[in-house]
Amino acid sequence: MRNDTTASTTGTRINHSRRDPQRRLRGGGAGLQEIEQPVAALVEAGLTPELAVETYGAISVHTRGSVVLERLQNKTVAGRGVGFADDIDFDYILDSILDNAAYLISPSTPSP
Repeated sequence: MRNDTTASTTGTRINHSRRDPQRRLRGGGAGLQEIEQPVAALVEAGLTPELAVETYGAISVHTRGSVVLERLQNKTVAGRGVGFADDIDFDYILDSILDNAAYLISPSTPSP
């Protein structure tokens, strides 16, 4: 049986069975060429191709979303507040994504 869940650094379980990694590839063309090298590096590090696409997608969406939030924040309020984009929040979430990838790569993790 396939192990479709992993633990995040916050202790919550991430269910991979509901995700469709192929949806990330449907754009095709130039978009696929853009992600080929980083996804290949994640596969070389030990992720399955599907999990490599998911991990790259999570990093990409997190980065783009943080940029948008920071731009909106700069237009509205100065200072740090709960739910506002800053380096602390960005780093924490990125570390969580990378910790999950490391967990999936670790030898003690059953292959999905």
